[in-house]
Amino acid sequence: MKWSLLFRAILILTSILIIACDVKNESLSSDESPSTSSSANFIQCEGERPSICTHIYKPVCASVDTGIRCVTTPCPSVEFKTYGNACSACADSAVDGFVEGECSSSSDNSSSRPSDTQEE
Repeated sequence: MKWSLLFRAILILTSILIIACDVKNESLSSDESPSTSSSANFIQCEGERPSICTHIYKPVCASVDTGIRCVTTPCPSVEFKTYGNACSACADSAVDGFVEGECSSSSDNSSSRPSDTQEE
């Protein structure tokens, strides 16, 4: 009887520890800042790329890999482009991720950085 109770207590404590570690790992991965954007709100495109998207306009500023690899800096290996929504941005296989809102305006929209101020 005592062994049964002790076994149950150990099983419960082990389960709690495993769940706590899993929750801690998820919070650490969401707090890490991505290397492709200086914004803390950068969302990476993960999983399968969508093939069909809605046309709901909720603009995002996406980080697009240009395919250029350089030995020296500055190196234009990433451009920023405004997409109509997150789905259409992640549907492009060259997009690494995005931040919500339009890219800041400049003469060349493809290389403009995400705007720091977003209207809500």
